[in-house]
Amino acid sequence: MRHSRLLILLTACLLCVALTAVALTETPLKALWDSGCTLLFYTNNVTVDGEATFYLGDERFKTAKLHYVQDDCKSFYDLQLLTPRVEGHDKVTGWTIIADEHGDYAVMEAYTPGIYRMGVDAPQDTLLRRSVQLDALVDLGSLVAGQVVLPEGTLTVQEENGVRKTHLDIHDDQLPDLAVSALNLAANFLTDRWFNSGYERSFPEEDGIAFENFVTVTQALTYGTARWVLTGLEMDCETDDQDRLTSVRGKLLAVSEFWNGPLRDVTVEFSLNMKDYGTSQVKPFVPGDYSVVLPWEAPGYTGN
Repeated sequence: MRHSRLLILLTACLLCVALTAVALTETPLKALWDSGCTLLFYTNNVTVDGEATFYLGDERFKTAKLHYVQDDCKSFYDLQLLTPRVEGHDKVTGWTIIADEHGDYAVMEAYTPGIYRMGVDAPQDTLLRRSVQLDALVDLGSLVAGQVVLPEGTLTVQEENGVRKTHLDIHDDQLPDLAVSALNLAANFLTDRWFNSGYERSFPEEDGIAFENFVTVTQALTYGTARWVLTGLEMDCETDDQDRLTSVRGKLLAVSEFWNGPLRDVTVEFSLNMKDYGTSQVKPFVPGDYSVVLPWEAPGYTGN
């Protein structure tokens, strides 16, 4: 519960997938790959601020803003989802989740203002929970790091006073096949694990659901895409003198091949900033601090 679908898309997709494409290039970027894995799976105290804007063609269909604090087994997670409406304004949804060292957590959802609910999960002291399958995916990326050489000029690495800056700008036929395969492998894993839906599937035309019949664009792309094709990646990454990621920003270009054939361009503009390594703190959850009550304590509660 603590790690929603959008957190996975913002961190796992934008770091694991994007860094997979990077890690498949030259030996110096093996260190960057390791920094990304360390952040996601081995860091127990950090603050992450992120934003991602998703476009179908030229039309924005979703913006996600994330503020996440990991303090050992305590965490604070705030996510805002902005969806454009025909009227010209954004519909704002999302939630705030605060977990303690025992695995108890409180959830405050935007569409139920003034209300919170409780839950229990296994305590977790990292951003993402590891699994055998996820470890295999990460190990695969690490294994092929340094095996593919990108065309000259697509990648630059600068280092000064221990701070390393990596710039990548690669498109279309410059992309190695391994990067495209990695995107589909990651998408397959992510949709199967977090969306409970098989990724590689075919629908008979008479039974399939057309893109326009899904409730949202996000649903259509998640459940109707048969294959993703990576067509471009522009990215700037920075690590500090301790090889810790401090910023990742850029643009991911891909094509969604829908189950019944149509191709659609999808662009994700993203930024992540990591700070306060070792000093991030999460205060215990106190309902009064957020002006919320349990559902049965709310005015007008009927027991339903």
